[in-house]
Amino acid sequence: MKGIRAILRILEDVIEGITPKTDITHRFLSMGSGDGFTGVLDLYQNQNRIFEILLDSLSQDDGQAGLSGRKRTGFKVRVKYDLNELQSRKLLASEDSSYIIEGLKDPNNYQTNLSGIINIIPQGGGVLEESFEQETNPTIYLNLNFDLLYLES
Repeated sequence: MKGIRAILRILEDVIEGITPKTDITHRFLSMGSGDGFTGVLDLYQNQNRIFEILLDSLSQDDGQAGLSGRKRTGFKVRVKYDLNELQSRKLLASEDSSYIIEGLKDPNNYQTNLSGIINIIPQGGGVLEESFEQETNPTIYLNLNFDLLYLES
């Protein structure tokens, strides 16, 4: 079950399994990692916590001497918020940022010998992005960048 596609499914499951602190009726819902991708995040309206995990950098060997078998790849989790008033959405995103980072870093959420995941390294905190396509109700996106260390089989 090792490999980058299998790992993405594991990471999606981890995020979908997070219970938000606020507004628990809108749980995290993945758009898919490329297997049976069903939509474009930006096209879904009136939704909170729909997310996608995007490839941010290509895999490279992560060994100091090279050829270690350990790989490093950069990813971005992108979560959409467009329900409630603007400040409320920003607060939701702030809470969710912490929960997602904690969930991804928790080694209890994956078994290295089965998944190949060695470690997940967040690249700072989350970043909010506002889209003003709708002038009266801008959409907020939470962006979380992280590096994934893993073994490819």
